[in-house]
Amino acid sequence: MTAQETPRKRNAKETAERIRWHAQAVFCEKGYDAATTREIAERAGVNIALIKRYFGSKLGLFEQSVIPELSLEPFLEGPLETLGERMADFYVEAAPKDRFDTIVTLLRSVASSEAGPVLLEALEKQAFEPLANALQGDDRDARATLIATQIAGLIVKFRILGLNPKTEKEREAVRRLLRRYFSSLVDAPQR
Repeated sequence: MTAQETPRKRNAKETAERIRWHAQAVFCEKGYDAATTREIAERAGVNIALIKRYFGSKLGLFEQSVIPELSLEPFLEGPLETLGERMADFYVEAAPKDRFDTIVTLLRSVASSEAGPVLLEALEKQAFEPLANALQGDDRDARATLIATQIAGLIVKFRILGLNPKTEKEREAVRRLLRRYFSSLVDAPQR
């Protein structure tokens, strides 16, 4: 065999990562139910059988490519006093520059009878509970719920419907008011 005829060795870890990367993009664009493993495999440049081999099923692929991303940990790492500002700044900005938006993926997939329960369980454990636990004072769960629902509403308006502020002045007004709102929920006084 010549050097040209030597088959290239497959790196399973790199291949699985490439599949996950393309799966994130397809799940984000289409939601769980409309995404197909065939399209994901085509985009990743792999045989569809590798999805079954590496992930077991479409749901297994979803669980390994999307669920780990459902976290508010990056926001919770900083000081509690600026949590509202950090969240407002992030969610008022335009859609992420890359091909994957976790919240858009969640909103497009949560109604799925197969992926929805997995998403809701992960969201509770990886986002709501950590957020509520980070808050101090009374009504922590209720305040975490209000923050989460405001974020979901912003994502629908800005990233799914594409109804972004028309001017930078309008965007800054939304940011300023949202910072105030989030901060009031984070810093709620104790009764």
